Amino acid sequence: MYQRITTWLVIAFMGMSLLCLPACNRNSINIQKLNLTDLDGNKVSLADFKGKRVVLNFWASWCGQCIMDKKWMDKAQKELEGEEVVFLAISEEELPVIKRFKEKRKYDFTYLKIHQNIKTFGIFYIPHTFVLDKEGEIEFSHDGVLQWHQPQYLSLLRGDG
Repeated sequence: MYQRITTWLVIAFMGMSLLCLPACNRNSINIQKLNLTDLDGNKVSLADFKGKRVVLNFWASWCGQCIMDKKWMDKAQKELEGEEVVFLAISEEELPVIKRFKEKRKYDFTYLKIHQNIKTFGIFYIPHTFVLDKEGEIEFSHDGVLQWHQPQYLSLLRGDG
């Protein structure tokens, strides 16, 4: 009896895993379908940033690694000032929480709220960052913290490498 239950659980788990594979393939994600608003509740489309490189950073105010990532990203943004690179900080949290974070931390990112579960875009870990090319296509995807202000990442953000 125990072996039969175990077998069915393994089969069920494998079946569910296969169903999730398309969502986990970040190359097949249509990132343009993000449902975003700014901190005033106005709709924002990634098409608004066409012709610029876009850094999409998914984060949460309670996430220690996200806060560390923001520190390095802020340095990178200052380094790239005047270049065609836009930094979008995207959170699932409620607008008042995002606004409080912005006021407290004083980073000069464009803060946005996403009105979808980020897992539907293959994001299961935060911070998660996508870098989009000037056509809005995903060029780079990373889970976790990076020292964005380091030369190799500045080059990536510029589209040099």
